[in-house]
Amino acid sequence: MKQLISRRSFLKAAGVTAAAASMAIGAPAASACWYGDKSDVTILYTNDVHTYIDKQSPKLTYAAIADLKQSYQNAGKDVLLVDAGDHVQGTAYGSMDEGASIIKLMNAAGYDVATPGNHEFDYGMDRAKAIMKEADFPYLSCNWVDLRTTLRVLPSVKVFVRGGRRIAFVGVTTPETFTKSTPAYFMDKAQRKYIYDIQGGEDGKKLYDAVQKAIDKAKLLADVVIGLGHLGVDPSSSPWTSEEVIAHTSGFDAFIDGHSHTVMENKQVQDASGKAVTLTQTGSYFANVGEMTIAADGTITTKLIPTHEGMDADIAAMQTSWVNTVDDMLGEKIAVGDSDFYVSDPATGKRFIKETGNRKVRADAIVALGHPVLIYACEKNVMNKVVGHNMTPEMFKKVQERGTIRKFNTLKELADFYKIPYDVLEKENAKFNGYMKAKKDPDFDCMFFDDGVPNEVGPFYACRLWPRVHHCMGGLEINNEAQVIDARGKVIPNLYAAGEATGGVHGMVRLGTVAVADCTIFGRTAARTAVKLSKK
Repeated sequence: MKQLISRRSFLKAAGVTAAAASMAIGAPAASACWYGDKSDVTILYTNDVHTYIDKQSPKLTYAAIADLKQSYQNAGKDVLLVDAGDHVQGTAYGSMDEGASIIKLMNAAGYDVATPGNHEFDYGMDRAKAIMKEADFPYLSCNWVDLRTTLRVLPSVKVFVRGGRRIAFVGVTTPETFTKSTPAYFMDKAQRKYIYDIQGGEDGKKLYDAVQKAIDKAKLLADVVIGLGHLGVDPSSSPWTSEEVIAHTSGFDAFIDGHSHTVMENKQVQDASGKAVTLTQTGSYFANVGEMTIAADGTITTKLIPTHEGMDADIAAMQTSWVNTVDDMLGEKIAVGDSDFYVSDPATGKRFIKETGNRKVRADAIVALGHPVLIYACEKNVMNKVVGHNMTPEMFKKVQERGTIRKFNTLKELADFYKIPYDVLEKENAKFNGYMKAKKDPDFDCMFFDDGVPNEVGPFYACRLWPRVHHCMGGLEINNEAQVIDARGKVIPNLYAAGEATGGVHGMVRLGTVAVADCTIFGRTAARTAVKLSKK
């Protein structure tokens, strides 16, 4: 019969005190409360905020969440605030200072721990690491590794002492970061080899092994182990989804997730040992804040909170100041066109952006959703503002024939075709029409044409929208003769390139003449070189 020993006995036998062990992984020193009476612990959580900070109360903001956390503390409750990634990218409020102001807001709100999402790397590796240093809270990742040392870049585990128990968080980062950020950021400066890895493996085994090692470490020093991951549940992310990680490991008591923008209050997923693990996610863009309760008896429950009336005044002032600063820099109030076209997230039927906002902000917001959006308007608005302006009647006819723009007699017909929740779309459309009549949009401050009419009477015209790369400035590398060269600088025989086939991603918005000059100059150069070499 195997002899079992307690954690305390194990540590004592190893010559390590509980206090010293906890300090080694960043937990507070042990106290009598560890072994005393247990009380409820509340964990507030967010994910995929994507810098959506310009909403007003009673909708959620960092100011509202800070007030919510403080209200628990004022009531004498133990509370933690955590984030599951993708918080410094998404709108101009993040990109204008590469996430610095967002981190200041999170610091002020009192976040206790976070894990990096794939978009935390969008400003480059150096900036990603700087962001994590600017935070007053630790970042965790059990599978982000420096290949030069084989060591993890971040701690894998963080332990907190709350409610008479030790609670450990295990951080997990999606291996999709390589493709959903920029691969070059994970390479050396010469871009010859990778120096960082987000462990995943084609079959998921590298990820599962990294997570299991972190769980095993956490269980030595904690009573409750919670995953804090940016993995998501989309089938396209397989084999790296949170559900698959839970199924291939054992030891998690709960898992707070992000990445897929899923509203998931309390899903039960069976782990490798057959134990049910609570999996939860808040959605995105502050649609909800999650509330996880670890009861005195160890039971874990979760719920999603869509709004909070209170607001921390100091954080609200910080938030408003930064929003106004960015809006002024972008000229949001004066340098935009008017619109009578409604832009909807087809997954929800709701508006999510300012239709007349900055082009880059709109593109980033759509990319952050992860799927195409829908723009539509009634026939009168289309004929007034599209046909004869951006399109000739002949072009308008052709795009309809191709199915790029579709005509629908009713809003219900449109909703059914694109599988949009009609009840939501109908309400949102009615609200938007009211704003058009009043020429005032309190939700997103969209501006309207003076001669526009509400989108009330069909037919309606609709098309899907997705940002596209306009110009590449990094793709294939060429020499002055337009010959393609390999990673070692050697010419690849009989291969030439020009225009948008050369250069790295320039952006998802139209800028200047794009690649016309590149294409013209190097296209002719490539032809001359090919003719010259063919004669040899």
